[in-house]
Amino acid sequence: MKRPEALVMLCGNYDRDDSGKKVIPRDARRAAEILSEARSISRGNGVGLYLYNMLSEEQIDLFQKTVFKAPAKPRWLRADPLQS
Repeated sequence: MKRPEALVMLCGNYDRDDSGKKVIPRDARRAAEILSEARSISRGNGVGLYLYNMLSEEQIDLFQKTVFKAPAKPRWLRADPLQS
């Protein structure tokens, strides 16, 4: 990637059930692992989470205790190459 400072990782917090037809919330521990890895790859640029309607209370509780335990310290960089 030419401009890694513009990268924001988007992570899924959902899975499909055994039939493959129904979308269900992902196991909270697995979702936290995915977010942690994405944060390390993105070097502090931030992460996103998709699908909001699959965000479970278990995920929220675990994220607050683990991957998002420390308050965010945004370090915004401009993604516009003309402004860099």
